[in-house]
Amino acid sequence: MTYADFSSILSLVNRCIKAELTYMPTTLRDVATRLNLSPGLVSRVLNNDANVRVSLQTRQRIHMTAREMQYRPSPSARALATGRSRQIAISGADPSLHSYRGSRLLEQQGLIEAVAEQHYRVVVLPSTANHADWREFEEMLYASGCDGFCLYAEQASLELYAALQAQNVPFVVLGNPGDNLVTHVDHDNYRYAYDSVAWLQAQGHTRIGFTDFLSPSAHPFAAALRQGYQDAMNALCGGFDPTLLLENVPDDAARIAFVTRPDPPTALIVRDWGGAHRWRKVFQQLGLRVPDDVTVLAHVTLSEAPYLEVGYAFHAHDPRRIGWLAGQMLLRRIQEGATEKVETILVSPSAPQWRTEWYEVIISSQEALGG
Repeated sequence: MTYADFSSILSLVNRCIKAELTYMPTTLRDVATRLNLSPGLVSRVLNNDANVRVSLQTRQRIHMTAREMQYRPSPSARALATGRSRQIAISGADPSLHSYRGSRLLEQQGLIEAVAEQHYRVVVLPSTANHADWREFEEMLYASGCDGFCLYAEQASLELYAALQAQNVPFVVLGNPGDNLVTHVDHDNYRYAYDSVAWLQAQGHTRIGFTDFLSPSAHPFAAALRQGYQDAMNALCGGFDPTLLLENVPDDAARIAFVTRPDPPTALIVRDWGGAHRWRKVFQQLGLRVPDDVTVLAHVTLSEAPYLEVGYAFHAHDPRRIGWLAGQMLLRRIQEGATEKVETILVSPSAPQWRTEWYEVIISSQEALGG
């Protein structure tokens, strides 16, 4: 390298450094000045304010000029001006997240898709615990700087609700909180169980077992499932027989005894895909065939349905829709200030059906979330 080459490179580096030092980012006022419009109007258009009255041509011109001038809004300045961070939070302190349960991640996907439509972000509050102590959660609320919060029913407690309400913080619970005075979005678990029994009864079954069942005292949604099953058995199958209810996730020995006793159930409603897999092993040990010897209807997510074996029946729900609706509800509460208003959305699962050899789940995001 000659001295001239070195000198040329050094000169270029100096110019770059000087340009970097003198660079000033484009401000909102710069964009407004270029357009000869007020900064307030430009801000509202760029923030997608639905209430601003401006022609489509002017709206397009503002967005185009902002891109040309490489305008980047400052999150901190926006938060100061609007009083909102355009962020919502959800806590990572949940046992299903710590066990990598797929339905939780699908709920978060739906939540992200819902709030992204209005240019919000989702912040996951870190936690090393399966369950957040309400005081730990309260500290996270103060530090997060978010406009609202989604939390799972498993995280909830009276103390936590009180802390959120005392701070007038918009929040929505995903799942059944066990309290109808708390805003939440959940599957219609009563209808889930009732419709499952009705479908099996239409297939010719009256001795229908309900198995792999969580404790209703610990899980409010399980109480709704149990009530739906009990009411359907009373209404459609000649009466509820408590011996057909197998609770608290028993071992294989209890499952074998359940289906080999005198007058055994001819059909089983199984709580999830994992439960169906556990029962499959029991049937193999006993030489029973599905559905010839016993009919099995599993409650699964839409994404799990294709992995059931041919011959099983399934009743599918969509966790992503739960998350999407929770996100929409939370944004309404943030934007309308409806923190004192109690809202409840119950989402019905799709109708029960057989898992056939040619069954496929082909569903677009719009169909899954808007159906």
